[in-house]
Amino acid sequence: MKKNMEQLTFDSLFNQATEEAPNMGVRIQKLTQDVTKLPIQLIIDFEKFLKYIEHHPIQITNTKGYISSNHLPHINEQLSIKTQDETRNTQQEHYPYIHFFYLLARGGSLIKQESADFSKRYIRITERRNLFDKLTDTEKYFFLLETFWVDLNWSKFVGNNHHSIYFMLPDVISKLSDKKAGFRLQLHKQPLLANLIFHWNYFFLYFEWFGFWHSEKDQERMDHYQKNGYYFAKSIALTSFGKKMIPVLMESRDFERWNIPLRRERGEANPVPGLKLPHSEVKAGNKVNRPQLFHEAFEKLFLKRELLNALPRLEQQ
Repeated sequence: MKKNMEQLTFDSLFNQATEEAPNMGVRIQKLTQDVTKLPIQLIIDFEKFLKYIEHHPIQITNTKGYISSNHLPHINEQLSIKTQDETRNTQQEHYPYIHFFYLLARGGSLIKQESADFSKRYIRITERRNLFDKLTDTEKYFFLLETFWVDLNWSKFVGNNHHSIYFMLPDVISKLSDKKAGFRLQLHKQPLLANLIFHWNYFFLYFEWFGFWHSEKDQERMDHYQKNGYYFAKSIALTSFGKKMIPVLMESRDFERWNIPLRRERGEANPVPGLKLPHSEVKAGNKVNRPQLFHEAFEKLFLKRELLNALPRLEQQ
C-alpha cells in the first residue's frame, strides 16, 4: 500500500462518489438514493435488526433455524432496504437484507439459539453485543466485514457445496479494475463469465451493501428464467470506496488464507485466520507467526481514532 494514501472518514470518503444510485434488484427497494451514506446505513440497519431481536421473543424454524415468518414483515418495515410483495408465508431467505444480517449476527456470535423446551427454540442477543456497541462506526463496519470475509461459509449464500464464488471473484475484480472500461464490468456483454457466476444470486448485493460496487439488475435474464426471489446482475461498477478497499482486501486479506470454513473444508482442524501454519504449530510469543488483526491492513485508509479496536475472536478469548 502506498505510504501517501489519503486518510479518510466514511463521510469524506463517500462525498467523492459520483456513481449513479444503485439498483437494488429483485423485489427490493432502496428508500434513500444518497449513496454517500451506504456503509453507515448498513450499520444503522444492522443495529435496528439487533434491537428488534433484543426486544422480541423470536421463535426460529425447526428445519433451518431461521427467524419465523411472522416476525419478518415487522423487521422488514424498519430497514432502509425493503423486500416487496412479501406474504405471511414468505421465508427468511426471500428477505435477502434480513437474511444477510442474520448470517452476520450468527457468524459474529452476537445472537445465539436457545431451547425453551423440547419443541421450541428462540434466538437471543449475547453479551458480546455490549462489546459491539462500544465500537466506533468504522470499527463496527470492519467487524461486519471481518465476519463476512473470515467466518461465513460463502457456499451457503448460493446453495452450493463448494466455494464457487471465491474461485471466480479474483477474475471479476480484475476486470472491474480496468480503468479503460471505467471500472465497470458489463456482464451482459460477457456471456461466458455471466454463466460462470450464474449462481451468485444476492451475493452481488452483499458487496453492494458493503459499499464496494453498484450492481444493475439484468431484467431480461430475470424474465427468461422466471426465478422468483433470485437476482441476476447485468453490470457491476466499482464505487470510490470500492476502488480503495478492494485492492487491500484482495491483496492483504487473501480469502484462501483468511476464510475459516474454506480452510476447514481443506482439512485443517484449527485454522488461524491469516496464518498458513496449522494452529498446533503456532508458538506462543513468536512475533513472526502472530496473526494480524483483520482491520490492520486498512488502518492507513482511515483516521487513527476511528479504527483502533476490534472484538476479540472467540478462539482467542
